[in-house]
Amino acid sequence: MSKLIKALGIICLLCLALSSSAFAKDYVIDTSQSDIKIHVGIVGISDIIIDVPKFEGQFYYDPEELEKSSATLKIFAKDLDGGSDFINERLASEFLFESDRHPYIFFKSMDIQILTPEHIKLKGHITVKNIQKYAVIDVHLREKHHPPKFYGFLAIQKSDFDMHYGAPIIDDTVEIKFIISGK
Repeated sequence: MSKLIKALGIICLLCLALSSSAFAKDYVIDTSQSDIKIHVGIVGISDIIIDVPKFEGQFYYDPEELEKSSATLKIFAKDLDGGSDFINERLASEFLFESDRHPYIFFKSMDIQILTPEHIKLKGHITVKNIQKYAVIDVHLREKHHPPKFYGFLAIQKSDFDMHYGAPIIDDTVEIKFIISGK
């Protein structure tokens, strides 16, 4: 009987070890379960919310070794949707994203700061209009089970990327908010 209990105990420990390491893997962003919005403030009016309908990327996630986490993201600037032709024309113009010449917005992580097992700061570079800047993305774990799901935001300054349209009526600070799920 004691050999059976020991054997069951060893099997349970192996199952636990295998189940936690099963989460450690490379994921592709599941765009059908993910969402990205860009929030732009206008003085005296509520935010304009720009939908990001086309994006792709991948991330590495291991809940046991968060410091090894990493992510890359590519947003298709030409497909940004502000909800009207007027706004979309401005978004694509040389005063903002200039998407004919610069069709993508990129993020690549370089480092990670672990605040808690469910809250990290993903540090890296964002590239808009071929201008690269250091960026810190605030990331929270929403669902730990497979596949993992995260939410968070990144604040950038339009002026850092040579985007001056609408100043000072349109805020310089732009927030990119997201929910990302892997597959």
